This record gives sequence, C-alpha cells and structure tokens, in this order.
Amino acid sequence: MTEPPTEQDTIDLFELDDKQGLSFRIITRTLIAEKNEENVPQLKLAIVGQAGTGKSEIMKAVIWFAFQHGISRYIGVSSFQWKAALLVR
Repeated sequence: MTEPPTEQDTIDLFELDDKQGLSFRIITRTLIAEKNEENVPQLKLAIVGQAGTGKSEIMKAVIWFAFQHGISRYIGVSSFQWKAALLVR
C-alpha cells in the first residue's frame, strides 16, 4: 500500500501558486489535526477573488487530498452562485 500524498505533492499536482498553496495548507492542516483528534478550533475560512483566480482549483485540491487521506467527511462546499459549487467535483 502506498502512502497518501503529502501537501506538497498535492500542491505540485494541482499546480497551485504560492497564495493558493497557503490557503490549501491552512485547510489541510486543520483537516489532518481533526483526523488525529487534536483539539483544534473550527476553521472558518472564505476563499474569495475575481473569476479565474483559482478558487475552484484550491477546493478541488483540498477535496482530492481529503479523499486520499480518508477525511472527506469533514468537507463541506458552498457558494453564492450555484455555478461555482458545480465546478468542484
């Protein structure tokens, strides 16, 4: 059995830039801490930006990472416009 991907593996796979990678790491470190039953505060984070800035790519990477680590049950996605939520599959 192979090891699940690291955060950096996922950042490289999804070609996230530095700012996207930072958002990704904040989310995934909270997910991993929750998986390890560490006492972490609830993460309240909004990813905002103009069209084409990579918001959906961050969420795709987070969801993929969560599935690879068996922690997808901690993920919830919403959007103000239904189109954005449909892009994250």
